[in-house]
Amino acid sequence: METSINLCPVVRNSRMLPEPKSLREEPLVRKIFGITAVVHAGSNLDPSMHAHDHPLISLLLQGTMRETDRHRSVDCGPFSLHLQSPGYMHAHQIRSKEAMSLCAVFLPDFLSRMAVSPAALQMPTIYDSGPVIEVGLRIYREMWATDDASNMVLEGLFLQMVGEMDRAGFIKDVLPPPWLEETKDLLNDRYLEGLSLVQIADEIGVHPSHLSRTFRKHFGQTLGEYVRSLRIDHAVRQLASTDRPIGHIAATAGFSDHAHFSRECKKRLGMTPVELRRSVRMR
Repeated sequence: METSINLCPVVRNSRMLPEPKSLREEPLVRKIFGITAVVHAGSNLDPSMHAHDHPLISLLLQGTMRETDRHRSVDCGPFSLHLQSPGYMHAHQIRSKEAMSLCAVFLPDFLSRMAVSPAALQMPTIYDSGPVIEVGLRIYREMWATDDASNMVLEGLFLQMVGEMDRAGFIKDVLPPPWLEETKDLLNDRYLEGLSLVQIADEIGVHPSHLSRTFRKHFGQTLGEYVRSLRIDHAVRQLASTDRPIGHIAATAGFSDHAHFSRECKKRLGMTPVELRRSVRMR
């Protein structure tokens, strides 16, 4: 049964992101062609087992949540995105005092505009890093805009998100050699250490140029781009969950200075670190 979402009207400020605490009383709702998107605080999640009629995504912006299905339970923190495919039986439980999420339902009108039906929307998936999360945060930023072009921008961003999901699924289907998965595990564990390509190749036991070419072929980005994405993910989680100074977060994440971190954050997420922290921290 499809979980109902209370769609309340909202007045948006065109100049800046509002205080998230306002969402406790009145969620933010945007309807574009074939998509209903809602930003809300607290929880309208169903703790009982249920399924949806249409693909639905939920980007957790603040707090922690447990997703349970018939086979497993997964605990997730801020900036994790959950895709529930049609018919997928699952339940959600908020595990923190405060929570804020961006949810969106993909209706047939939206999906019919694509040349082919994206396979990614037929497989329940949890994303915790990478391009899908980056596009999700850009969607969250655009949700507050009120100019005439905003619906068009949102539609384009949702199309990009589905494309990134489909791309990620295609990459998973093309099995990389075992040593490449070992490389990815190494980067996931040690992305803050500043390892060079030569050091990584020595540890894995392959030639640096072969490692570089094969990594890009299978994962669609260079090792440096992948590490930079991991560092951004680490930094934005620190912004959301701690009160550490932004300069300190930038330094520990491997950015040369506050300005470098701000540029990368703005380019990838559409928000500066200050805007991001303000927009997802409820006072």
